Amino acid sequence: MITERNAIKSTLSARFASSLYRTMWENCTDVEELMKRYYLPVSYSLIFIVGLVGNTISICIYLTKMRPWKSSSIIMVNLALTDLLYVVTMPFLVYYYSTDSWMLGDFMCRFVRFAFHFHLYASILFLTCLSVFRYIVVMKPLLAVHVQQTFWGVVACSAVWTITAAQTSPILTFISLRKDQNKTNCLDFASTDPVTTVIRLMFLTSLLRNLRLFLSSPSI
Repeated sequence: MITERNAIKSTLSARFASSLYRTMWENCTDVEELMKRYYLPVSYSLIFIVGLVGNTISICIYLTKMRPWKSSSIIMVNLALTDLLYVVTMPFLVYYYSTDSWMLGDFMCRFVRFAFHFHLYASILFLTCLSVFRYIVVMKPLLAVHVQQTFWGVVACSAVWTITAAQTSPILTFISLRKDQNKTNCLDFASTDPVTTVIRLMFLTSLLRNLRLFLSSPSI
């Protein structure tokens, strides 16, 4: 009798666990679907509007008002250009997540995903150069005049563009399209789950933007 009772309890526990797991999986799926169809398109639309207007204004101010240029000015302009490279891909992602299927072909899929990684690594390197230059200006005042020359800004930016292109070019081979249930997904190289990848990359982008705002507030 005790053995039969324990067997019944085990069966009921297994069924309850299976039902709970199925419910949790369905809830997670619903959350991911809501994020894809509503949260991501709205977020990317806001990023596109703010990023396009803000970076365009910044570049125009540097080109027309900030004369003569210093090395920091050249770095900031190149940083804004990398932001624009990422921002111009936002409408494609808005369309992708609104329709829940990628219909722009393999080339555009690779370009959109590549633009994110290029922007991420280039922004980090530009901020690093800006931090190094400011450190030298503060800690080595005698070298400040040389560091602020446009020549060093051009050298630093050329190095950043070259290094970033070399770092991110192999990513193109890992980005791919996947067809699933009459839908086409544009997958990033980091994951086979497009939603999980996007959420993780959006978090990294948010951290990077906050860091950039903190570092670029005063001008050397």
